[in-house]
Amino acid sequence: MLRSPKIHFISAVPKREKRIAIYARVCTNDAEQLKSLAVQVSAFTRLVASIP
Repeated sequence: MLRSPKIHFISAVPKREKRIAIYARVCTNDAEQLKSLAVQVSAFTRLVASIP
């Protein structure tokens, strides 16, 4: 008599969301520095959004 092999299914591990932090800073409240801060935040935000 032939036995059927036992099959064990292993469920896939769900992918966890990645957690990240962005650090941007300036030294003063000078207008050029504040513009630089806005550019840094924008660039990092776009970078993070483009990586799944």
